[in-house]
Amino acid sequence: GYTTPQVIAAFERRYTVGQVETKTPLVRVEGSDKGYKTISAAIADAPSGATVLVPSGVFRESVVISARKKLAIRGAGRNKSIVLAQETAVYLSRSDVVISELGLWSRTTGPDVAVVAVSESTLRLSDCKISGGTGAGVVVAGKSSDLTLVGNLVTGNMGGGVRVQGGAVDLLRNVVTFNATGGIVVAPAAPGAISKLSLWHDTVLENWSGHRCVSFAKSGVVPVAPLTAFRIEASIINSAGIGETFDEQFFAAVKNEGNNFLSVPAQPAEKFFLDPGADDYRPRGTIVMDGLGIELGAFPSIRGLRDLTRNLNNAVVSEKLQAAYLLSLFLPADERAKTHERIKQVLYV
Repeated sequence: GYTTPQVIAAFERRYTVGQVETKTPLVRVEGSDKGYKTISAAIADAPSGATVLVPSGVFRESVVISARKKLAIRGAGRNKSIVLAQETAVYLSRSDVVISELGLWSRTTGPDVAVVAVSESTLRLSDCKISGGTGAGVVVAGKSSDLTLVGNLVTGNMGGGVRVQGGAVDLLRNVVTFNATGGIVVAPAAPGAISKLSLWHDTVLENWSGHRCVSFAKSGVVPVAPLTAFRIEASIINSAGIGETFDEQFFAAVKNEGNNFLSVPAQPAEKFFLDPGADDYRPRGTIVMDGLGIELGAFPSIRGLRDLTRNLNNAVVSEKLQAAYLLSLFLPADERAKTHERIKQVLYV
């Protein structure tokens, strides 16, 4: 009765990932021919400002970054380049890192182990899959932490999808689904520890605690304040938990002013998404649009993507580049990169 079969199935997919046996190729640092057997070895050798390139394969390690240097870590895709850790997959302390296109999994049997842990660090995490934590998928702590999550799938974590204990956190276009406890857990370590929590075009659906859906969950006795630090726009959210985490005035503002879709009863993910079993988290049908002409939530429907692509091409041709960039964020990673090159060419001209 603690959670649903769908959450358990998402959590247990980590065992399927763990059974994959591949000859893991070498990790490289961009601009160098030297190869490394592990991501950790490449990070240790990489100079500040370098990009670590992770090829397709399963890397059975925990990536710990505590050096005071800037790094980027880029994989070949969240279902291709996989970090499979016995404990936390990525731990950052006093670092400045960009991570993209990786699958990040924990196979821990210990209690309350996060997949990604951020402490007093800056992290931009994009186009990744975060799953398998007995704790939260992502936990961020420390007043100076700055976390940006863009286009990630956070699923199958027992301590919530994203747990915010401190710092500034921006979520853009993430799908947070099939997590126990709550999609987003607000747990300030001290009054005012959370300086910012922003959602823009996220889909937070069917995250379960007990017998009902909770998108936001409150943890601890520290009050969630000030409410001016919290902003939710153009998102699709099961609203049961918002009314418990925030007060009625904030709940009303999110519902009436934030251009969000809030469903009070549980919104079944299986009926909403096109094919979650195959990692297809597009909505089955057309969704209402925001002021930019983009459907609410993390991914547009098939029809919504056609409309978005047409508007994007018109924006590039007419040199409305800021609008073009925002629209491009909803494209698949490879198409997005090509569009950004088009935008750069117009800028250079």
